[in-house]
Amino acid sequence: MHKETVSGHQYRTERNVFDVEDIVELERLAAYLSVDQIAAYFCIGQNTFYEIMKRQPEVAVSYQKGRVDKTVLFAQQLQDKALGITTEGDTTALIFYLKTRARWSEAIPESKVEDQIVETPEEREARMEDIRLFTQWKKERLKNE
Repeated sequence: MHKETVSGHQYRTERNVFDVEDIVELERLAAYLSVDQIAAYFCIGQNTFYEIMKRQPEVAVSYQKGRVDKTVLFAQQLQDKALGITTEGDTTALIFYLKTRARWSEAIPESKVEDQIVETPEEREARMEDIRLFTQWKKERLKNE
């Protein structure tokens, strides 16, 4: 990474720019590290890293490519194991990676909607009376404290 000088109307400032070697390294690291960790690796802040990605689209593409390439590789390995094509690789580790880094999740089963209990008008009236009495009792108790 190198610093690039930018001149404005009344100021001069320096900003970080990723070199080709940094972009290649970023792609390698993207599969395993978070944005915050990558920024720390390059000794910059997370906001600076996002600014670099805005200025240099190739940096953002490299980051995404690094994440996607490893996800595709691990998903393919997991599929090959599931289909019996191979027995190599640790299934648990593959699933762990895909859940944590690639944000995969297991399907959530649909919850059963229980039959709702229908109240008769008398039951509803009795329940409302209980609520009214409790509220009245609570107000009186709070006044006395």
